[in-house]
Amino acid sequence: MTRRASIELAGTTPAGWSRREQPGTDLAFEGPISIDGTDTTVRVVVEPGGESIETASLRLMKELQLAHPDALLVNCELWPHPQWGDGRYIQSAHLDGMLTLAHDVYLFVDRGRTIRIEVDCALSQLLLIEETVATIVARLRRTSGARR
Repeated sequence: MTRRASIELAGTTPAGWSRREQPGTDLAFEGPISIDGTDTTVRVVVEPGGESIETASLRLMKELQLAHPDALLVNCELWPHPQWGDGRYIQSAHLDGMLTLAHDVYLFVDRGRTIRIEVDCALSQLLLIEETVATIVARLRRTSGARR
């Protein structure tokens, strides 16, 4: 079941990227496929949550570790958003067979909601797409009909 979007992208979708329907998300994009055939996806999920950004980011890091115990948590840093303020950018990577996959999450807390923007791609693809992904993240906005 696709959720009713409470988030929209201001402006046009970047070249080489397309919106796609994905169950359980508020908004999803598909980007360029890596040289090894791995899909590049960006998923946006908005959930109720009254916790602080610190608590939300610690919970997320624990979830990532449970999902992939062998994963390498590479980075957790502050990431500002023009509408939601300071959030977190959490980078991790894990092996899937012979491929190393990146799983990055931009996390924000706004008005009692947690906004989670997840990026999945081949690690070798990450440097090629990170500027475009950062632009997508910065251009995400609450829709006018979103709950406050």
